[in-house]
Amino acid sequence: MTIEKLHPGIYTCAQLLDRKNNLQLKVAGVEDVIVADEVASHLIATSARNLGSVDVLSELLTVQIGNQFYKIALPESWVGISFWESAERLKDSFDTILIAIERQKYRSKETLVNPSQDTPLLSGDLLVVIARSLPQINCLPRSKKRKRIS
Repeated sequence: MTIEKLHPGIYTCAQLLDRKNNLQLKVAGVEDVIVADEVASHLIATSARNLGSVDVLSELLTVQIGNQFYKIALPESWVGISFWESAERLKDSFDTILIAIERQKYRSKETLVNPSQDTPLLSGDLLVVIARSLPQINCLPRSKKRKRIS
């Protein structure tokens, strides 16, 4: 909390042992709070519901090998296209999977995980993707068309 007081613009992520202390951190300006025991419990529950999902989750949550989560800025040329069109562009051009949109909403952020396919992308949106490396999407023009095979 001292870091936030000294540098209010700095991004801060904190780990808590008990969620009841979450409000104090949010008031202090901490952007993200992780309650490790809750995360572990959710991983175990997900594994029990979906046998074999631990391998997928392990790959996504480690940085040593395979695919990772990345957050990339939406190019201005993509503003107004649908979630689905951007998902297709990312998969076709970068073999990347779009899973969410992070959007500023007033003074906080809103994360839309798996939004409807027609959700329009807005200026300032961040795209949350799964990829083997950080995709450089700023090089793609808005009018890029895919060839359809019938």
